[in-house]
Amino acid sequence: MSGPAPTRRGRLASRRELLGGALAAASASALVPRTALAATPRPGHPEAQILAKLLATEHKLSETYRQVLAAGVLNTIVAAEASSFLAQEQEHVGALERQLFLRDGAFSNPPAPEGKPITTAADALGILIDAESAAERDYYAAISQLRDPELVSLATEILASEAQHWTLLSLLAHNGNPVAAVPDAFVDGSS
Repeated sequence: MSGPAPTRRGRLASRRELLGGALAAASASALVPRTALAATPRPGHPEAQILAKLLATEHKLSETYRQVLAAGVLNTIVAAEASSFLAQEQEHVGALERQLFLRDGAFSNPPAPEGKPITTAADALGILIDAESAAERDYYAAISQLRDPELVSLATEILASEAQHWTLLSLLAHNGNPVAAVPDAFVDGSS
């Protein structure tokens, strides 16, 4: 005998338990630092490989911001800007992870980026400018390889964000001189 048929209240309770379990799992995964994850695309998803490379770029960029901020050489105003850029990089990581997940990409631990000695604010800004330049090149190259319009749009938006970061960092590095902070008109995918 299977027992009495579940009531509506019983079915709702089961659904609440299921939803509660799903929410608990999602909350637990949110506690994992984003830098602890990297993407490993599964075969058969060519755009997943491109997304995995961009995700690695964002992880490296985020870690560079963390290292610069941890060095403690930036003044309060510049550190606040760098912190806001780090928050934006984390948003980029989340957006790329979502798209990679939708394309069956798997996540694993990324290698730790190598850190350069940071002893002055000029060093810090130079490192961040170089990191943003590298990210711009990666996005520029990726855009020409992506076919999904949603991914092209996402990569283009992130490229624009990285270019804005580069411009403001350059402005800060050159004491507010806008002529020195004008971005390069020709970003190409080369290093």
